[in-house]
Amino acid sequence: MYREPASAKHREEVDEIYVDTSRIFLVDYKNDKLDSEVFYIDFYADLTPEVTGDYTFGLVVAGTGKLFVDDKLVIDNATKQRIGEEFFGSGTEEEKSTIKLEKGKTYRLRLEFGSGPTITVRRPGATSIGSGGLRLGLVLETDPQDEIDKAVQLAKEVDQVVIVAGLSVCRLPRPLSLPPRRLLTNHTLPTSRPNGNPKATTAPPCPSPATKTP
Repeated sequence: MYREPASAKHREEVDEIYVDTSRIFLVDYKNDKLDSEVFYIDFYADLTPEVTGDYTFGLVVAGTGKLFVDDKLVIDNATKQRIGEEFFGSGTEEEKSTIKLEKGKTYRLRLEFGSGPTITVRRPGATSIGSGGLRLGLVLETDPQDEIDKAVQLAKEVDQVVIVAGLSVCRLPRPLSLPPRRLLTNHTLPTSRPNGNPKATTAPPCPSPATKTP
């Protein structure tokens, strides 16, 4: 962590912290070495894919952020930002980029983050997040039908199957200032169970929104 951005020739390190998550929320971060909420953090991580394929990175910030893979800029969510809904309406839209990664090869990730006050777009009336935060995601691009076919085939090979259908986390209530969302309505996998294993049990979670309404 530094007072100066990565572009500065001379930087003074003021903190170093190990984190095991790519969801960082700095609303309560305090440091006596800082005289304002403007600071910069360089995050580093190693990524070794288990499967070769196209991977999509996504980055949301309440602040500014740039993602590099092996020193190559993959996402720029700092130079040109779009107002988003995350961080109580104080974050940006998610910026995404897809690149091919190889199985067994280790890639060096670097994320240059600027704290909350460095953000260049703001939603009128949105809650201030102070020092800000970020959310970095990664997903292997797959064909949904291929994955369903694999799941059905696996179901044929076991005695009992439990299908948990829906998103992994129930969404919290949304402020009235943000657009509503439709509920998840894709029932392809649960309705495939007779062909896979007739004893399969479906356990849907609470309704989880998946798309914005028009």
